[in-house]
Amino acid sequence: MDNVREVESAPHEALFFSLRYLSLPDLLTIQRVCKSFREAINGDPLIWRSIRVENPISRNLRDDYLLKLTAKAQGQLTSLTLVGCWRITEDGLLQVIRSNPFITKLCVPGCTCLSPGGLVKLVEGGGLPRLRHLSLHGLYNITHEHLHRLNSLLSPRNQPLSQRSRRRLYGVQNMAITDGNEDTHQSLDIEICPKCKGTRLVFDCPRDGSSHECRGCIFCIPRCEECGQCLCPDEIEMTFCADLLCPPCWLNLPKCLLCNRPGCARHAGPHARSPGAHFVCESCHYHQTSLLL
Repeated sequence: MDNVREVESAPHEALFFSLRYLSLPDLLTIQRVCKSFREAINGDPLIWRSIRVENPISRNLRDDYLLKLTAKAQGQLTSLTLVGCWRITEDGLLQVIRSNPFITKLCVPGCTCLSPGGLVKLVEGGGLPRLRHLSLHGLYNITHEHLHRLNSLLSPRNQPLSQRSRRRLYGVQNMAITDGNEDTHQSLDIEICPKCKGTRLVFDCPRDGSSHECRGCIFCIPRCEECGQCLCPDEIEMTFCADLLCPPCWLNLPKCLLCNRPGCARHAGPHARSPGAHFVCESCHYHQTSLLL
């Protein structure tokens, strides 16, 4: 009878197969459910071949925990994405790389403790022999020299991909610049803006028949937060979160009952994005509350 109960209570094999498709927060939660889940998650290196750390974990992630996390891959880590992990240092990242020589994709957007010079030395020193994609958006003091050096180091490894033509589009629906999404068809996510000559993310315009004049960083060319097209001064519409929209996107979104402004996908909740929604934005709600007090 005990054996029957043990068989009936064992998790189905399909559950263990699905573990490879879960996000990091889900994995860390599920491993606390039971011993069999914990052993399956910690004992299968294939689950940990691709690790992506983002909020809320990234805010408190330190070198020691990153080492424990990546050690679960048992040296088979191929993709590491750290979004806004400002506590991670170059020494900690170097230890991870030494233990995982098969990394092909390294993304560190917003990891402000890392320096571009340190990453250049890391790639030059052969610590990442299979690296194909490097994401640096949000790092400070990236110079043209850093960019040229990294391109010269990564481009020979990326010849088949570098021949592909793919536009980089701005906007939540295409590529949000704050969540660490990467275009893996490019060896580097940043480049030299053709207008201001800064080293930033450079976006193309999704307008039909747009020219090279519409290509530039977000500081040079204002773009709609929804569709990513460039905006002329006379067609800019505002959201209640101060982001910019084009007139068609502004018309299609639900509006606040008081200020008659919509919210973009990055800041507005689902209740303010569903068709026919009736809501009061936070700014208007705060203003009403302050008047009552």
